[in-house]
Amino acid sequence: MATSGTFVFNLTVDEMITEAYERCEVRPQSLTQYDAETARRSLNLMFTDWSVQGINYWTLIETTQTLTQGTNAYVLPTGTLDVFSMVIRRSGADSVMQRASLTQYHEQPNKDEQGKPSLFFLDRQLTPVIYVWNSPQNSTDQLIYWRMQQIEDVSLSNSTVDVPVRWTEALCAGLAAKLAVKKNKALLTILQPLATDAFNNAADDEREKASLKIVPG
Repeated sequence: MATSGTFVFNLTVDEMITEAYERCEVRPQSLTQYDAETARRSLNLMFTDWSVQGINYWTLIETTQTLTQGTNAYVLPTGTLDVFSMVIRRSGADSVMQRASLTQYHEQPNKDEQGKPSLFFLDRQLTPVIYVWNSPQNSTDQLIYWRMQQIEDVSLSNSTVDVPVRWTEALCAGLAAKLAVKKNKALLTILQPLATDAFNNAADDEREKASLKIVPG
């Protein structure tokens, strides 16, 4: 028999909620508006939890920040959770920026000393800020970095989620486990291990696949 030849499978938020409730042995016909609202809230809480369990590679965004001479601090875009792999670009050539801890940055004796920046410290406040050292010596150097963006909020049931299709099973399984806490605790011992396995499978596939080469010094 012929295959479909299509690659368009993707569940809406409403379909994910229905799937999760069915796994909790809750009939979709019995669901109320509040059931949909509490499920969307659980989805958003789950995405918050995912953001601290590893790198969500689909949320990485390459970002450019032009430096200003004598300015050490730069506010990051809204929704930024973390920063990875930063370089400074000067005249088309990139140099690696080393990430500093709070202590390392704080203990720099002269933070206003100008030069080519080589260190950055990420202050992960509600509004995250990058601090660089040395203080920029011109207004033409650029920071080029990859930042992890927060997964977009789920606000409507007829929308799709800001998650790739390869994570659909992890999403449905995780939501089912969260809803079981509210609707059918007897199934939690079954649904929670399934959710953990689905998350681990997706997270394992999400890892870097480049070869690691170690060269003796």
